[in-house]
Amino acid sequence: MIQYPENWQRIGQETKLKEIEFAIRDCLNNFSIGNLSLSGGIDSTLLLYYLKTTKYLTGKKIKCYTIALNKEHPDYIYAQIAAKFFGVELSICLLNKKTEPNNIVKIFYDFLSDQGVTKIIAGDGVDEFTCGYYSHIQDKSEQNYISFIRKLNPEHLIPLNKNSKNVEVFLPYLSPDVVSLLSLIPLYEKTKGDKRKTIIYNLAKGNIPFKILKRRKYGFCNASIIKD
Repeated sequence: MIQYPENWQRIGQETKLKEIEFAIRDCLNNFSIGNLSLSGGIDSTLLLYYLKTTKYLTGKKIKCYTIALNKEHPDYIYAQIAAKFFGVELSICLLNKKTEPNNIVKIFYDFLSDQGVTKIIAGDGVDEFTCGYYSHIQDKSEQNYISFIRKLNPEHLIPLNKNSKNVEVFLPYLSPDVVSLLSLIPLYEKTKGDKRKTIIYNLAKGNIPFKILKRRKYGFCNASIIKD
């Protein structure tokens, strides 16, 4: 009789969407934080859905925060759609001029500090593990997939850690349980034809506004569509 590991019967089994959903919900429940960075994209709106529907978070006040180039920017428009749909408060920081991404992050977290926010949930990292970039459907190789994951820490997380300063940032999509489950899913199941991050799409389908489900991916605070 196998004594260790206790979960030996799960080894090699197909990862189910319900397992990923449970891992994300469990993470959010452990955080017990009501502040969310909301771009109005599928990733952050899915987190908002989970915050609104996770049993032990029911009744917790949720407030969302967005940064956008201007009032015509997609993040400004779609974040408002998501906030209205789920009935949550939304505060928006408007840049009104283009600047480089790391500076945008700094401005956003300075804005949060000015708003009295000390802790916030964000959806960073999900694109790397679920094939969320257009490059993932242009080049479906493992080498391309791993290159995004290798760049995540030096190009994204380290600058985020620096620029968020004293605001504590919580990243549920990068929790060990979620990453472990996503890593067990083969690449061919993470994209379908010209469709990116099918896992997140399937988790969000029927749970978030259809307009957000179908919106295109845009550059961070730059009105151009990402072509990478």
